[in-house]
Amino acid sequence: MNQLEEKINQLILLTRALAQENQSLKALLNQVRDENIALQSKMQQASSRVESLLADLPETLL
Repeated sequence: MNQLEEKINQLILLTRALAQENQSLKALLNQVRDENIALQSKMQQASSRVESLLADLPETLL
């Protein structure tokens, strides 16, 4: 029985460690998603500015 208890305790520790790692990875994923959304917004703003500047250029320059 002692060996079985040891294996069960190891399994419990592993399960807890994996749950903690999973929680950390979920938090990191949320952070990266937020950063991605912010970058997409900046890219859209930059694209809009470029389009606006191009529209203001005289056609002879294009």
